[in-house]
Amino acid sequence: MADVTLQSRPATSAEPLAVAHGDLQPAHAGPWSAHLEFADQVPPPTGAVTLTWLGRQWLGRVLRSGASSAGRTYALIVGGNGHLSEPTPPILNARAYRNTAARLVVQQLLTEAGETLSAASDSAVLSQSLTFWPRRRDTAQRLLDDIARKLKCVWRVLADGSVWFGRDAYAETTSTDLQALDIQDPSKAVADFVPHSFGPVPGEAYQGRRVGAAQHTISPDGPFLRLWYLDSATTDLDEIGRAHV
Repeated sequence: MADVTLQSRPATSAEPLAVAHGDLQPAHAGPWSAHLEFADQVPPPTGAVTLTWLGRQWLGRVLRSGASSAGRTYALIVGGNGHLSEPTPPILNARAYRNTAARLVVQQLLTEAGETLSAASDSAVLSQSLTFWPRRRDTAQRLLDDIARKLKCVWRVLADGSVWFGRDAYAETTSTDLQALDIQDPSKAVADFVPHSFGPVPGEAYQGRRVGAAQHTISPDGPFLRLWYLDSATTDLDEIGRAHV
């Protein structure tokens, strides 16, 4: 069984596509993304998919896919179920709210975007009352950014495809089956591992250190994980940003 596979959602009788090379970048803010090269010559996948990475399922949609002149098939997957993962996202209409709970503003926006609000979202954040909130006419992602700035929080697409709103608590992860590699650069708050199960994601802590970004990669040599930490004066914030380019 391949460590990383992709399957259409809902699942069909067809075997999942084995991934030979690729990377998965869980988001600190926004939708997660994965770029994949498949092990076999297969038709480019489309639509809603389930990405399984070291036993963890990630629900998303194919943003782009295709085959190279050499016959290799590639796909870019983005987290979410609706308009967050379309090549040209539709423009949502403007709305005006008065004396409205933030939860209703967020819920209506996600419903229009074909997305769902995570039940794990921070209730203290979403219970805030907005005296006046003029939602402009724009894409869902930009409108979500607007309301997150107003609420002083972040939003991200979780593995289950739902959208989480809140402030990170950096709880210690339950992912402990990581083998540290002896190639660490002490001048940077970066750590490299061989994971034997799915590792930490942004918003969690690992061995007491807050994870700001994570990059999971797969190749014929096996899985690899790089973490960028936020709790050190040597943290290169630009490098953390580049982890999600």
